[in-house]
Amino acid sequence: MRVKEWIRHFPRLFQTMHKAHLLEIAMGYYLNKYPHIIINRIKYTIKRTELGVVENEAAWLKKGTIVKHAAGAINGDVYTNSREALNNTIKRDFSIVEMDFRKCEDGTIVSIHDLENVNLGAEALENEKTFKRSILLGKYTPLLLDDIISILIETPGLYLIVDTHGELTMLDLAEEMICIARKKNNVEILKRIILQLYHFSDYSKIESLRAFDNILFTVYRENYYPWDYEVILKYCFKYKIPVVVIPTSWYLDQKVIDDFSKRNIKLCVHTVNSFEQYQSLMEMGIHGVYSDVL
Repeated sequence: MRVKEWIRHFPRLFQTMHKAHLLEIAMGYYLNKYPHIIINRIKYTIKRTELGVVENEAAWLKKGTIVKHAAGAINGDVYTNSREALNNTIKRDFSIVEMDFRKCEDGTIVSIHDLENVNLGAEALENEKTFKRSILLGKYTPLLLDDIISILIETPGLYLIVDTHGELTMLDLAEEMICIARKKNNVEILKRIILQLYHFSDYSKIESLRAFDNILFTVYRENYYPWDYEVILKYCFKYKIPVVVIPTSWYLDQKVIDDFSKRNIKLCVHTVNSFEQYQSLMEMGIHGVYSDVL
C-alpha cells in the first residue's frame, strides 16, 4: 500500500525536486555574483522577525516640519549660522533650527560650517576673540556655542539640532553643552537640543552622558548607499532612535518609507528648497525636511 502511494505521488515529488534543483542553481549563480547582497538579505530576513516598534515618539518632529538648515537663509545667503539668520528664523516662528559647529585652536566651540562659505581666513578660528570680531560675508555676526545656548533659553519652544565639523566630535560638543547649561543653571535646556548621530558605534558614548533626551541618526557620513536601509532599521530599533535623516540624492520609494513608518521611525530629508519637492515628500509620508529658504 505504501509503495503504491509513493508511486501515485511520484510525478508531483519529481516536479518539486526539479524546482528545488533549479532554485539551487539560481542561488549559486547569484551568490557568486552578488555575495554581499545575498548575505545581507539573509541576515535581515532572520533579524526582521525580531524587530519591533521604536517606542520613542520624537514628539518634537511633527508631520510637515521644516528644519531651518544652518540657521536658515538670510537675504538670500545660506550657511551663515549667523545671529541675523537665527533671529530671522525665530521671528518667522520656526520651531527647529539646525546649526553647524567647529572648534577653535584654543578649544572654543563656535557656530560655522566652513570658512569658505562665509569668506573667512584660517585666522578666524585661532581663538574666541578672533572669531567674535570676524564679520561673516562682510555683513553678519558670528555666534559662539555659549551665545546659542543663551538664545535657546530666551526662546521657549525652540529646538536645536547640532552638526559637528572638523576635529570636533559629537561627544566633545555634548560635554561642552552640558557644562554651559550647568553654568547657566538651566540643565533643562538640554531637552531641547537634538544630537545628530553619524555612526551607530558612537551611541553608547552619547548615552552614557544621560543628559539628552533626543538623538537622531543622519546617514551622510556612513556608506549606506545604495539603500542598505535594513541595517539602519535594525540599529534604530536596537538603540531606540526614532528619527533618520537622509539626503535628497537617495532614492526613496513607498516601500522604504512604509517600512520605517511601521517601526515608528520618522524620516527627514535634506536639503529641500523647492515647495513642489516638499509637497511631494509629504504626500509620500516623509515627516520633515531641512531647508535653507522654505
